[in-house]
Amino acid sequence: MARSIYCGENYEYVYMLDNYIIETSENSNKNLCVIYCSSSGLYYPNTEEEFKRAFIDHQDRFEWRNHRIRGAAKTIWIRDITKEFYVKGINSRINNIDKLIDFLKEQVKGYELITVGSSGGGYIAALLGCALNAKCVYCFSGFFNLNIIDQSTWPLIFEMGKYKEYNKWYRIDKLIEECGTEIFYFYPGLLEDDCKQAEFVKNIGNVKTFTFNSSIHGIPFQDRFHISVLNSVLNLSEEKLRKLHSHYRNKHISGIGWAFKVFLK
Repeated sequence: MARSIYCGENYEYVYMLDNYIIETSENSNKNLCVIYCSSSGLYYPNTEEEFKRAFIDHQDRFEWRNHRIRGAAKTIWIRDITKEFYVKGINSRINNIDKLIDFLKEQVKGYELITVGSSGGGYIAALLGCALNAKCVYCFSGFFNLNIIDQSTWPLIFEMGKYKEYNKWYRIDKLIEECGTEIFYFYPGLLEDDCKQAEFVKNIGNVKTFTFNSSIHGIPFQDRFHISVLNSVLNLSEEKLRKLHSHYRNKHISGIGWAFKVFLK
């Protein structure tokens, strides 16, 4: 697979864009803000043609536009066009994770917060959720330690890793443990790399882990009920998710069984 794109004329043009969307709803009766974090699935394969199609021909390419938590008063979508775990932030002004935290801290002030993401988006959703004191995080196939990822797939992580301002965020399990934000973590138990990441949070009490009998990275319970189940999961109360976690603790979950449990809740 070609490396992610983080230089060149097209890249520099898109990096100058905001690469975030903020919407507010006057009809909401909840003082809730939700941040949706796009993953490396924004475009594929890693070619200039696909990059241009995703971000120049269609500048509104963000994940999670069709899977949302209902009733939020404020909704924020962010994307990492570099596709390297937000190490370069989201644009030329908000160009590292510290600046991203500061930017979003102002945006979520006065709101109850939830963050959502999968894969690299799950990593930043967990990081932001803890840094911004979110009430909970929905983390699908997230990463918690970037020091063990494949260098050939994410070369920029290794290039930037020599600098403390970047590598200080490469391992976030301690941050998660210390912050106390509740993280609902869903991952495929049949993928080696995901299992390695899961090891870093397996003993952290505020991480409620759901292990699926699946080899699908991202949303691990994809099947014919996928869209309905995902939307239902995002809109379950934390209390109901905790009950599901208690039921499935230390078990591998089947997609069909999970779907019925979610719908019955």
